[in-house]
Amino acid sequence: MDTTTPSRRRLGLLTVGTAVLAGSLVLATSPAYAADPTPEQAWAEMTAQLDALVAEAQADGVRMGVSVTDLSGSYGDASVTVGSEEQYKAASLIKLPLLGLLMDDADHGTLSLDESITIPAGDDNIVGGSGTLRDRAFPLDITVRELMELMVQISDNTATNVLIDRAGGFDAVNEYIAALGYEQMWLGRKMIHPALPPLQENWLNSEEVTDLLTKFYKHEILSPASSEHIIDLMKGQLVDTKFGAVIPREVLANKTGELGDVTHDSGIILVPGREVALAATTAFDPSRPRTEVDLYVQRAATIVYEFVQQPLAEEPVPSEEPTTAPTEAPVVEDPDAAEDAADGKRLAATGVEPALLAAGGLGVVLVALGAVALTARRRSRA
Repeated sequence: MDTTTPSRRRLGLLTVGTAVLAGSLVLATSPAYAADPTPEQAWAEMTAQLDALVAEAQADGVRMGVSVTDLSGSYGDASVTVGSEEQYKAASLIKLPLLGLLMDDADHGTLSLDESITIPAGDDNIVGGSGTLRDRAFPLDITVRELMELMVQISDNTATNVLIDRAGGFDAVNEYIAALGYEQMWLGRKMIHPALPPLQENWLNSEEVTDLLTKFYKHEILSPASSEHIIDLMKGQLVDTKFGAVIPREVLANKTGELGDVTHDSGIILVPGREVALAATTAFDPSRPRTEVDLYVQRAATIVYEFVQQPLAEEPVPSEEPTTAPTEAPVVEDPDAAEDAADGKRLAATGVEPALLAAGGLGVVLVALGAVALTARRRSRA
């Protein structure tokens, strides 16, 4: 997890009347920390962090694109893409528009999810790579519903190839994609089958994937039932090497994709009232271990997940009753962040700036005049 983001603190008015040994009297008021950000400020901060991440990836030989769209309205329905908007090899993310077309057919009554399809023995749709369907005994009768589950949740390539045929083939899928207005997304080959120039490769970019997820979430192109079925399938994702490694499964619906020279993830973060769609695409030299590049995808997800948990200025803050009891340590996920927060707490609790403590060579302050009124609120971002 990326732990470079500083924690944010807001200190209320701190008035201290102090008598210093040798008769020195110092009155001090600590400066107020920045208030919780507005939605616009939070969005700008997230964008800046993603920009920095993409620049770091580029310097490391990784081409990267990240797109985020607000689904909740909490950020004014904002959308942003940082990094490369060029095409990337799609890998298994191309299964998302195929899934959309299949559910569109179901909405129009030309497909039933309970329809059974027979896969003959020796069928050229049976391929290697990800998935388990290839290991079953053939001929095999299997429902569209089960094929879709396999395609999304374990990225089964054989299931995908069978569903491409059931959806009407390449032309049908690409016509569906074009009707949605996408220019970078393209289905040119089945899974594992060879890619021959110029068009027989699968392509997309993060911006169009995020837009497609937005349309699913907002029920813009499918019935509510079909849209929710897609999201439910994505909630059951079993590949947790990217977004799923850093975002809790209970608030994540996603679809991964990877080849020898690309690794992607896309999904919806379902934090109530802060829902966002997110896609991160990367391309790199195939001689490099993919797990190294997965870390960039994870860090993009971490930035966005922390962003949707950031308290905003508009949100009501419960009042805190004054107490003389010691303030509890902030709860954070990362032990290093906890240590930093504790260090800051020790200093802030004195109410006196370091320079003032050292004034006149004196190191002991007696609270003798006035009363100490301290209201402190800390927020940590893991």
